[in-house]
Amino acid sequence: MSTISPFTTFLCLFIVGAASFAIASVWPKEGIQIGDDFELKFAQVEDFQPFKKKKKKLDVNALLSSYHTDEDSPEDSSSVKSKSAPSAKEMRLDSIETARLKAIEVQKALERLKIQVPKGETSFFAPLFEALENSDKELVDILHYGDSQIETDRITNILRKHWQGKWGGKGPGLVPVVEVVPSSAIKQKEKQSFERFTLYGKTDERIEHKRYGLLAAFAQAMSIEDSSAFVTFEPSRLGYSNTRSFQRAGIFYGHTPAPGRVNYWLNDSIIASDTLLVSEELKYKNIGFNEKVKNFKIEVLGSASPEFYAVNFGSYKGVQVHNIPMRGSSGTLFKKIDQEQLAQHYKQLNPRLVLLQYGGNSVPYVKDSTQAKNYGRWFASQIVRLKSLMPEATFVVIGPSDMAKKVDDEFITYPYLTVVRDALKEAALSNGCGFWDIYEVMGGENSMESWVNADPPLAGKDYVHFTSKGAKEIGELFNQSFMKEYNQWKQRKGEQ
Repeated sequence: MSTISPFTTFLCLFIVGAASFAIASVWPKEGIQIGDDFELKFAQVEDFQPFKKKKKKLDVNALLSSYHTDEDSPEDSSSVKSKSAPSAKEMRLDSIETARLKAIEVQKALERLKIQVPKGETSFFAPLFEALENSDKELVDILHYGDSQIETDRITNILRKHWQGKWGGKGPGLVPVVEVVPSSAIKQKEKQSFERFTLYGKTDERIEHKRYGLLAAFAQAMSIEDSSAFVTFEPSRLGYSNTRSFQRAGIFYGHTPAPGRVNYWLNDSIIASDTLLVSEELKYKNIGFNEKVKNFKIEVLGSASPEFYAVNFGSYKGVQVHNIPMRGSSGTLFKKIDQEQLAQHYKQLNPRLVLLQYGGNSVPYVKDSTQAKNYGRWFASQIVRLKSLMPEATFVVIGPSDMAKKVDDEFITYPYLTVVRDALKEAALSNGCGFWDIYEVMGGENSMESWVNADPPLAGKDYVHFTSKGAKEIGELFNQSFMKEYNQWKQRKGEQ
């Protein structure tokens, strides 16, 4: 009986190990799709512990500094410690090399910041910028849709501050009649009897219709106590000065089930009323203010309440920037809303820019590239529908930020986040939308941990959401990207 020598055993194991390592080196991380329902995966190089790479730590401060192109002056050479003083020639060469490396970093930063547009669309933003240039004659509405990443008016508030400062306008814009999470844009002081219903998150089985309106939510007084229900708003001290001041309120409501009355109060005095008749008609009530707003109240009298879809606090000219967060939404619900009603809502506005910031709620549940691509297709169908309802609007999709989960003792990026990002990017660019990549702006793979550990923290301990300071940084960076497009358009226009 023949025996296998130890050397032969070692050689076989070595060949198998080497072959596995070679395959792992070239095998796609997301696997290889075979047909529609099967995906073939193989271990990655980092899965072999002896070859596991140490995760590179991102320097967030250096990253954010690289985006500020006005701070590109070389460091003072006197701050560099050396055993001997460098010669003038050495200092000159060092200065040139430092400037060259700085220029390379700045160029990379600007590429990450750039809003990508469909190929060949050299005048992509022109209709929007033309509208903004005429905002002293008519109101320009900007809708910022998103998930919980923009709750409490985060990110949107920075854009509103800059854009209303540039093109005029006042107020926070559209707000729900009943809020879920307190917003810095406006304070909901008190409410009685009103309940909120949404098409995202946990839906209410009592609601059998799709009349959710442009916020994908509505409020209704379900039990009117003493024949009265009310909700009161006040300007928030947490908002910027332009947000705290407004000239009017526009109330979206409809589907009145019983006769009654709606009273509108300004600073504890009734300034307008509506008589309610049984009707399914969508209504829009515009109320101008002739004094500074301390509080504004909507009061419903009668046996039953209409559905209230939104209140629009703003001005008559300039820019209105609306923050519309949808906690838990992946952005695939717009086709589920009553389309006739939704079209009527948008016609009451003048939407010229629509930001769609989604993807984060899908990332943890995507298990293969097929699911990511399917999500991209669903999202693309939403874009097509929204563009048909707002034909004059420019659309920009904002991709998901980096998100991390703990694996062993490290926080690493979710495995299919970039595949989801790519699916959204494809959906945007192939359907005439711009795309802004927060993931790359943050620093790319595994950047979230550095944002969490920054001092002060730029992201929360859930390794998903930005802190207020982190959201401010993102808002500032998007504004920087947007204003660069505007300034380039102005320059081209001046050269014509």
